[in-house]
Amino acid sequence: MKIYKAIFRIDYPISFKIIDSLGSYLDFLSQKLKSKPFSNFQSNIDFLNHSLEAKSKLEEDGICRFVLSPKAIDVLIEFKKGLDIEKLIKNPVSEVYDETIKRVNLEGFSTFDRIGVRLWIVDDSEENKFNELLNYLLKLNNPVNDIFKKNDFPPYDMGIVIDSKNEQGVNIHMQYGPYQKTEELRYFSLKPEIKEGLIMDIDISQDKISIPQFSFLNLIKRYQGYFSKISSDIVDIHKKRA
Repeated sequence: MKIYKAIFRIDYPISFKIIDSLGSYLDFLSQKLKSKPFSNFQSNIDFLNHSLEAKSKLEEDGICRFVLSPKAIDVLIEFKKGLDIEKLIKNPVSEVYDETIKRVNLEGFSTFDRIGVRLWIVDDSEENKFNELLNYLLKLNNPVNDIFKKNDFPPYDMGIVIDSKNEQGVNIHMQYGPYQKTEELRYFSLKPEIKEGLIMDIDISQDKISIPQFSFLNLIKRYQGYFSKISSDIVDIHKKRA
């Protein structure tokens, strides 16, 4: 079970300081994303929308894209071979993202509109083949499956969607289902080295949250337990379906 794609995002009240400082933030990202283990740096400033985009290749296995605007900072990371959450936390992209947040000085905000981490995780173990998973999910949802069949639309794919919120105000939106290589462009721009399995798209976030001395790395470490436990439990119950 590995992470093949991740998005980190922070939304905050509009900051005019960011609009005035796009050039200096781009210089900072350029310095970071041109040094090893990064390469093939590309960037663009969108003067109409007051935002910047910076992209880079990460060694031979990954890519990353930073977007900084007056209302949000986000980064997308993809990996061909995948990695576990411990390595994601220690990944150079995560460190640059944390440094970017400190550079922007988000401590000036008393409340963030939203803070979130979204991971695409795939388990490609022998027990989680596409057809077996699909048949199992259709069996669990026989009434819905029958409706589609009666109307001459036999399902060829299926997913489960779950939304929840705990007492601490942490939101989770999760979609999971069978995955096969023909679907890779639906989920990824960098084609991962997997043929089939169980794919989980897990988005964990908090709204209207106040965090003194904010550190993104501390936040993702706090979310780590949610991601690890939920994804491993989902994989386990489907391995035991037989």
